[in-house]
Formats: sequence, C-alpha cells, structure tokens
Amino acid sequence: MGNTGELQGINQQQDDLIQAIESQIAKLRQLLLLREQFIALITEIMTFITKYTEVVRDIEKGGHTVQEKIKKYDDVIVKIQECEAMLASATDKGQQIAAEGSAVDRNNVTEQLQSLKQQLQALRRAVEKQREQHEMAAAEHKKLAVELEAVLDWLHANEATVRSRPLLERDPASVQEQIHKHKALAENVNSYLDRVRAVQESIRHEEGMPGSLMEQMSEANSLLSTLPQELEERGKYLETNRQLRLEYAALKENVYAWVKEADSKLQCGKHGVDFESVIRDLEQHKIFFSSEASIRELVSQQIQQAADRIWPSLTGSEQEELSREQQQHTQLLKNTLNSARSRQAQLEQNVEIWRDYCQTLDKVRSVLARTQFSDEPVTSLAGLHFNIQKITHALNDIHNQQSEIDLLNERGREITRQSDLANREYIEKQLTNINQEWNDLVSGLENRRDTLTKLAQHWEEFESKWQSFESLISGNEEKARHIDTVVRSKAQLKEAKQTIQELLSEVEGQRSLQAEVLFLSGTVLTYLTVFSEPSAQMLKGKLDQLTDTYKK
Repeated sequence: MGNTGELQGINQQQDDLIQAIESQIAKLRQLLLLREQFIALITEIMTFITKYTEVVRDIEKGGHTVQEKIKKYDDVIVKIQECEAMLASATDKGQQIAAEGSAVDRNNVTEQLQSLKQQLQALRRAVEKQREQHEMAAAEHKKLAVELEAVLDWLHANEATVRSRPLLERDPASVQEQIHKHKALAENVNSYLDRVRAVQESIRHEEGMPGSLMEQMSEANSLLSTLPQELEERGKYLETNRQLRLEYAALKENVYAWVKEADSKLQCGKHGVDFESVIRDLEQHKIFFSSEASIRELVSQQIQQAADRIWPSLTGSEQEELSREQQQHTQLLKNTLNSARSRQAQLEQNVEIWRDYCQTLDKVRSVLARTQFSDEPVTSLAGLHFNIQKITHALNDIHNQQSEIDLLNERGREITRQSDLANREYIEKQLTNINQEWNDLVSGLENRRDTLTKLAQHWEEFESKWQSFESLISGNEEKARHIDTVVRSKAQLKEAKQTIQELLSEVEGQRSLQAEVLFLSGTVLTYLTVFSEPSAQMLKGKLDQLTDTYKK
C-alpha cells in the first residue's frame, strides 16, 4: 500500500509536469504567433511609409491641377489614418512581446515602434503641409481670377480708344493737349497691364492652374503683347503730328520773322538818314534781301510741303483755314520784295554822300595823328633844341593843312541837313570835337615850343655860368699850386701868407657866382629828372663835385 501511494504521487507529479510543459508549449506558440503578427505589421507599416513617400513625390511631379492634388492628398491622409490604426495594433502586440520577453527584446521593440511612429508622423505632416500649400494656392488662383476679370473688363472697354488715331487741329497746343490725354490713358492702361504682369509673375512657376485661369491669362497675354505696341504707335502718331505742326509753325514763324525784320529795315530813314550806319545798312540790306530765292522757296515749297504733311490729320474746317493761310503768305512776300527794291536805291545814294564826308574826316585825323607826338627824352641842351625844331616843323605842317579842316566842316554841314536827330547831334559833336582837337593841337604845340624855348635859354645861361665858375675854380687851383709853401726866410713866409690871403679873398668873391650856378641848375635838374633820371644824377654829381672843389 505504501508503494502504491508513492507510485500515485509520482504519477501525479509526472502529470503535473506534462501539463506544465504542454501549457508552456502553448504559451510559446502563442508568443511566436504574436511575434509573427508583430513583424508582419511592422513590415506592412514600413512598406506603406516607403510607398506613400514616393506617392507624395509622384503627386507633385504628375502635372495635376491643384484641385486634383488636394483630392489625392485627401486620399493619402485616409490611408495614413488606416496605417496609424495598424501602428496602434502593432504597438499593442509589441507591448505584449516586451512584457514576456527580455530587456533586450523590450528595448528593440520600443525602439522599432518609436522609429515607425516618427516616420509615419513625418509623412503625415508632409502630406498635410503640401495639402495646406495647395489649398492656399487654390485660394490665390481664385483671387487672381477675380483680379484678371476686372482688369480684362477695363482693358476691353478702353481697347478701341487705344487703337484709334484721332483727327486733330492745326494748333500744336491742341495736339499737346491730346498728348497729355494720351499719356494719362497710357498711364492707366500700363497700370492695368502692370497688374497683368504682376499676376503673370506670381504664377510664373505655378503648376496645376485651373483651365479658366489659364484662359484668362492667355487673353491677358494677348493684350499684353498688343496694347503696348498700340499705345506706342498712337503716341508716335500724336507726337509726329505735334512735331509736324511745330515744324509748320516754325516755318511760318520764319516767314513772319523775315517779313518783320524786312519791314524794320524798310522803315530805316523814315525820320532822317542814319549816315553813321548807312554803309552797314546798305550791306545788311543787300545781304538780307539776297536771300530772296530762299524765302521764295520757303513760302512756295517748304511751307507747302509741311502743310501737305499735316493735311491728312486735320478736320475739314481746319483744312480750309490752312489753304487760306497759304495764299496770305504768298501775297505778303510779294509786297515786301517790291518795297525792298525801292529802299536799296535810296541807300546807295546816301552811301556816296557819307563816303565823301568820311574820306575828308580821315584826312583830317591823319594830319592830327602825325602831328601828335611826345618829346624825345632829353639828356643835353642839344636834345632840347632838337625837340624845339620838331615842334616848329609840326606847326608849319598843320598850318599848311588848314584847307582840309575847312572842307570837312563844309561837308559836315551838308550831312547834318539830311540826317536824323541822333546822327545830327553825333556829327555836330564830332565836328566840334575835331575842330577843338585841331585848335588844341595848334595851341599845345605853340605852348610846348614857347616853354621849351624858355627852358633852352635858361639852360644856355646855366651852362655859361657853370663854365665861368668852373674856369675860375681851375684858375684858383692853378694859383694855389704855384704858391711856395717851403719856408726859407721870414720875408718869404710873409709873402706866401699874403698871396694865400689874396687868393682866399678872390675865392670868397666867387661865392655869389656859385650860388647863381646852383640856382640855375634847379630848373635843369627838375626837367632832366622827369625825362632822364641818370642824366639828372650825373649833372647833380658834377655840381656836387664842383662845390666840393670850390670848398677845398
């Protein structure tokens, strides 16, 4: 019985062990299945991430419209949500595996799940970001479509005006006003075209735009390529016609200016002859009216051609006014040229009268010019006599030419009877001045001759006194040299003293002559200082030397 009980106990232990082993095997099988399922989920998630990362790239590269891309991204987000559920299931299984496995298993599972979670989140964020950007692009496309619609409506409303070429008036100012209006129109058109360019620039790199927006852009691009050219052509049309009118007006102004200047020349001499300018007036008259051929060409050809060029752009009434204007130009020129021929004949007659007067005036001035001279620098009495002779010769010459000044006065009186007030006053003043100059010259020469003659007499007296004084000093020096100053006896000494005393008395008696020489030298020195400072210094040196010799 005892053995039976032990045997039963052993059987029971064996049954328990078998049951435990079977239970362990079942658990291991379950864990193996769980791990296989976990690995399958992980593999599927990784495959999904790889696949849809490429799907996102394909969506951007596929040339789809923005709306199509948004729809595709919506589908991708749904798939991501399904994958996220798959990741949640994998996470549950992973946690079960981690709970039953080792620390290494737990770490590997956690790391793997975390990596997949981050990758899936990154994919979701990328998809949502791209979708958001395309949503914004779709909103911008809608906004641009509204903008383009408004711009195109305005441009079409003004397109006919841009393409038009308006009829104009003759006045350049009226064309200028049209140019101002054109500039305002061009500014407005360009501002709308700039809005088109702004839209064009904003979608330059856009893809997947709606078809309606593409059609609007095509229409806008057509206007963008044609309207600027039309504006430029319209502006050129207006500017060209403004320039043609300015050229026509300039040619007209040239005619009017020529006629005005011609009238001013024809009116000269109305209040008397301007003899002072008569030669110049005749030359200028000939020069001015020598352009008769060119002024005829200006009226009959150039202005006519200029009128023909602006004719097509004029209204009917303006064309009639232009024709009448041309006829007026022709008649005005004819009247002016007839008056010019009569005026030239009168000028030629006045020139002859003036030339006679001027020739006589030149002769008188020539006499005055050759008779006016300055005295030569004087260093000696002989030079002074030479200047006196020159003045005397000049006086004789001017007295011989008195007939010329008389003839000038006679012709001057003839001129003043015909001249205008200004010329009469000028010529009378000229005659007064020339006569005064003639008389002053004669008077001046006579005064210079008299003054120099008196100075010559004074100088002659000075030189005479100087020579006398110098001769006396020389005599005194000679006497002094013959005095015997060697003492040989008392009588001889007494005789020598007496001789010296007599010589001193004689020298003292010459002091008045010295004073007279010095007094006379003052005038000569003053004259020489003005004309020849070195000569004055030389004379003064001689005088000082003579005085020193006298004092010794």
